[in-house]
Amino acid sequence: IKWTQVLHITSPEDPNGGVVKIQFFFQYRYPFFYPEEELKVATAADILIINLGLHWAWNGRMFSTGRMHYRKSMNEFLRFLKNNGTFKLLLHRETSAQHFDADGGDWGLRSENSSQSCVPIRNYLSEAAAWREGMLSSAARSQGFQMTLPSANVDQANDNELVILPWWNFTAQYYKMHPRHECSHYCSSPFLFVPLWRSLRLAMERRF
Repeated sequence: IKWTQVLHITSPEDPNGGVVKIQFFFQYRYPFFYPEEELKVATAADILIINLGLHWAWNGRMFSTGRMHYRKSMNEFLRFLKNNGTFKLLLHRETSAQHFDADGGDWGLRSENSSQSCVPIRNYLSEAAAWREGMLSSAARSQGFQMTLPSANVDQANDNELVILPWWNFTAQYYKMHPRHECSHYCSSPFLFVPLWRSLRLAMERRF
């Protein structure tokens, strides 16, 4: 089964107006499980939001992939998008914070002495905290992308921008919002995503 979902939305104020198409590709590893979908992702829309970070672990304990492999994979993925993408706006949503009882809250750094509870991140300055964002930034720079944050700045956006949707710092405070003993995913709450929608709006206003 290919986990691709499509949602069409019209404005209630103008039901006969334009249609917004939101398409979700359930591809959380790279290379993709379904390689034929790679080009579909790169050419599906005017706006492309990517995030593939959670399923790589610091020390490679998850699926035998570690942080160096993550940087290599992101290099390859961003190179493909740059060479084949037809989107007008490319964004990367930061990987959400984890809250395992380990350095930086990272799943891959748990030990036999770690508790089974979700706990506050003890050291925000740890190398293990938000390490995926550093790897993504390195890969983006190597592929010639200019990293930028969403803002109301009216300066003209350029075609080589990769807009970062801030997310790690925001989710780092919510260690109590996980299902019991599952310290990666968050309980559903519409308010959790408000900062992402605002950042996306700012990025769209600047680009379009």
